[in-house]
Amino acid sequence: MLKILNKAYNEFIMEMFQKGASPFRCSNSIFKEEYMGEKRYIISDASKMLNVESHVLRYWEEELEIKIPRNEMGHRYYTEGNIESLRKVRDLKKQGYSLKAIKNMINPKKGARENKESNERLTVRQPISLMEVREKKAGVENCYQEVPEAMSGSVQSVVQNMTQSNGQNAESTGLKLEQFQNLMNKVVSKALKESTTNLGKELSDNVSENVLKGMNYMMRVQDEKEEERYRKLDELMRNKQKLSRREKRKKAKAEKLLLKNKKKGMAHFGKKPQTT
Repeated sequence: MLKILNKAYNEFIMEMFQKGASPFRCSNSIFKEEYMGEKRYIISDASKMLNVESHVLRYWEEELEIKIPRNEMGHRYYTEGNIESLRKVRDLKKQGYSLKAIKNMINPKKGARENKESNERLTVRQPISLMEVREKKAGVENCYQEVPEAMSGSVQSVVQNMTQSNGQNAESTGLKLEQFQNLMNKVVSKALKESTTNLGKELSDNVSENVLKGMNYMMRVQDEKEEERYRKLDELMRNKQKLSRREKRKKAKAEKLLLKNKKKGMAHFGKKPQTT
């Protein structure tokens, strides 16, 4: 039986060496497996390199749909490219971006240059303050009130000057100037309406940007809650595994003690009584 096990073990070692992956190749600090010249890292080492918890990495992979390869045994392994992509995700998270925004920005087929352009396109301009909007609105309303009064006073002044200087009929002159006043009122009203429309559009843009900021904040809060849920789930699984191993050790110890006591009992009853 021992010869068969040794033969199977030797065949396994030879197969691993033929594939190019040595089961004994590791370093003191970071476990690395090289396969066809490619460095592979397990999840705990990737977590240390990125200074990010393992459960957070798994959450990012799921939400961002990052495909992490697996080895023949089904375990995750990270390449240098995977580490670099996750490092970009970590940096963007530190800048305050939500995972949804990061998902739209990251495209592994395009280089870092296009990712930078995406970052610049997502930059939100500073919105105007509510006080400035109110002041502009009040200014437009004052214009609506002041322009007709100013136009009326100007027309009366012009009528008096023309009547006194030229001796023309005040009634005909006033009629012409009244027509002129109506025309000017239409021009000014149109200009004020355009100004109001622009102000409304600016206010709408301001509200839209505030809504987007609010949605981005809510998504960040949701991301943090999901990360916390993954952390608790990961901790629960680890504790369960520790408890299971502890129970197995206790059970093995109890069985060993029971077997030892059983042997002692058999040895005790197996002794022949001494004769005097």
